[in-house]
Formats: sequence, C-alpha cells, structure tokens
Amino acid sequence: MSNRTSWSFGVSGGVIVMLVAIMVLIGIKDSVLLSNDSGHIELNEAGDAAQLSITERVNKLWELAQYSGGAGFETKMIMQGNYLITAADWKQEAMKWKESIRVRTPFVAREERGMEVLRSTFQGPNWEREILVFAEQDGRLYFTIHLTGVELSGKDHIVAEGENMHKALQANNFSVQWNSEIRTKVVGTLDGVWDRMAQKMQLLGRVKPLDHYEDNGTRSVSYETDYMGEGIKMKSGVANLQMAVHELRAEGITRLTVGTPLIAGEY
Repeated sequence: MSNRTSWSFGVSGGVIVMLVAIMVLIGIKDSVLLSNDSGHIELNEAGDAAQLSITERVNKLWELAQYSGGAGFETKMIMQGNYLITAADWKQEAMKWKESIRVRTPFVAREERGMEVLRSTFQGPNWEREILVFAEQDGRLYFTIHLTGVELSGKDHIVAEGENMHKALQANNFSVQWNSEIRTKVVGTLDGVWDRMAQKMQLLGRVKPLDHYEDNGTRSVSYETDYMGEGIKMKSGVANLQMAVHELRAEGITRLTVGTPLIAGEY
C-alpha cells in the first residue's frame, strides 16, 4: 500500500472519482489522514469527538441518501490495513488471517500488476463481499475488503457483516481503516438535488462546507458536521462527510453519492 494513490467515491465512474480526488488534494494539502480508524478520533471545531459505530455512520448516510427521493440505492464499504509478517510463506499467513476473521470462502491466486495476489469473492442475493490480499517487499501483508449491498436489505446485510469483520480484525490486533458511500439516481437537476440535500444536512445538525469543486455538470464538497464522527483533518476543519452529484442532462437525472472520508485504493 506504500505506492497507493488516494481515491474517493464516484457517481459517474472514473470521471467523478478523478474530480473529487483533485478537489481533495487541493483541500487537504499538508493535512493528516485520519480516516475512520476507531483508535484515532479527531476533535472538530465544536469540540465533538463522537466515536460512532459503522452501523451508526452508514445509517446516517442512508438517511441522507433517502431524502434525495432517488431510486436504485447501492451501499459500498471498504476496510483495509496491513501488518508485518515473519512467516516465509505469505500465502499461509494470508490463510491464517482469513480464518481469524471467520471467512470460509476460498482464495483464488491471480496475477495483477505484475505480482501474485489472492482474491476471495462471495455473491449473496443482494450483497457481495470481495477480499484482496497480497504481500510487498517491505515484509508486510496488505488486505482490502469490499462489501456492496443493493437497496435496504443489502445495506443492512453489509453493515452487519462490516461490524462483525471490523470487530474480528480489532480483536486480532489488526489495525483497520474503513469508509462507506451510498449511491443513487435522482430525477432532477444538479441544483435541485443539491439544494434538497443541503437542506437535509442542515436539519440533521451543524454542518460546515470545507471545500468546493465544480466542473462539467459535477459538484463535490467536503463537510465538517457534528453528527458523522471522526474524519480527515484539513486546514479549514475536519471533513467527516462528502457529497458529490453529477447531472446527466440528456437523461434528466442526477447521480448522487454521499460518503465518509477518503482512504487509499486497493494498491
């Protein structure tokens, strides 16, 4: 993970991911990434340091997304971490790690980016789990867990799955970071959807915009709130909520994503 680049949630594929990443790089220059590691809580401007659970934070995102009036909700969660290994066989260590978090789905060896990795995929009726594990020359084992759920039942399943896996990782002394996002499509314009969501964010509590990026029908802002827990320290505050919209004018819809702060990508 030492060579990874930061990324954020996307509402229109690679385009919005790139735009949000640019915005964040501008906004958090010289900042410190805190992510959602439960062992490190950042005080915000109001002195709040609420340590919220995965369930609490994702359900708050769900409440926000539901207010949009959108359809086709998809919830994503990512957990990742790494640790120093002493075993000569990193694959054997990966097996032990997988057993420690009570995952029985087998690994499949693949070649990606010029190196061998292990992946494990499980497909449920309305949710999916994918695990990536690999070793680097620094002697560390790296893991990334992707959970994706469709609609309310899928969201509820991956929230429960995420809580259980997060607790198992911590119980085995594996440091882990996580983030989550919810995506949907809304009939309406960029400004209409944005104004509606901004109103809901203010109804939930104190909210302060920290940065703003807009280009070609896309708008993205990071916020400091008093209801989303810990986040990323920026020059102007602590970002613990992000919102991005992308208007598809020809289709008459706007794609919306609400999420928690950035963590690194798979590699």
